[in-house]
Amino acid sequence: MPNDHRDSAESRLWEAIQKKRAGTPGSSDSSSPAPAPQPKPSKKPVVKQKVKLEGKAATNYLASALVVEPNKRISLNMVNLLKSMKIRADSVATGEDAQKLLQSSKYLIIIIEKNLPDIAGFNLSTKLRTMDNGRNAVIIITSEERDPSMKDQALMVDADDYLPKPIHTAELTETVKFHLLERKKQG
Repeated sequence: MPNDHRDSAESRLWEAIQKKRAGTPGSSDSSSPAPAPQPKPSKKPVVKQKVKLEGKAATNYLASALVVEPNKRISLNMVNLLKSMKIRADSVATGEDAQKLLQSSKYLIIIIEKNLPDIAGFNLSTKLRTMDNGRNAVIIITSEERDPSMKDQALMVDADDYLPKPIHTAELTETVKFHLLERKKQG
């Protein structure tokens, strides 16, 4: 009797397998040959690696930038352009906020509007150069003033460059890339 029960269970299992292979659930006709099982398409595993860099998960950013610009629309445009260049970008509206941020964060690029509500951009540039996190940053002054002497004035206050507004995408991109390459050459 125990063999009858086992034989019955095995035959039911075999019948279920045949039905599944045939693709006809509920069919008891086992006279037709079962189709050969189709191989499943191979999927390559996606491997994501997290690399630790100074205790933080690494990102794909090439550098970091701080935009000091009181006009929210201009600030947002600059931040988005920098991010499209794989540069992590933060923004603040005042010189005081920029100084506070530089006490705890380091930026490779700092873009400063010349006419800030609390301090002149040229004065801010000079102050940032005295701070540990601003000493080696690329500082670019921006303004709506198109006077050719503005670039000379910016260089006199230890800024690295001057861009008159409106700033064209290509102009900002070329300026940032140029200064990044220069910093890379310096080591």
